[in-house]
Amino acid sequence: MKIFCEVMVQDILPATRALLAKELIEKYKMTQQAVALRLGVSQGAVSQYLRSVRGQNVKQITNDKKIMDTIHALAAKVAATDEKTLPVMSIYDEICELCRNEVRSKSAKSSKTTVGLEKCLPV
Repeated sequence: MKIFCEVMVQDILPATRALLAKELIEKYKMTQQAVALRLGVSQGAVSQYLRSVRGQNVKQITNDKKIMDTIHALAAKVAATDEKTLPVMSIYDEICELCRNEVRSKSAKSSKTTVGLEKCLPV
């Protein structure tokens, strides 16, 4: 059985990165390298997100309007900010907040495990 954070890291985080990468490239016309710098991953990882090699579980979160609104807002923020002034950790702070507020209550509960979910406390 997996603990909640393990589900988050293996399923939700890659799906979130994949959705962010796709939106940044398609809507904001950013290069894979620019997206990689902003997300703190390699250009190869961005390529894999776009080809659904990584982050294949996007359907788990795309059906939730609040989660998608948050991802769209985060993409706009990332696109509007130079990678030198937007630390990667601030992006992940927002993804953690997304997890605490939305994913934890919906997507994770629909998965087969929620062990550890009750101990996931806000920072």
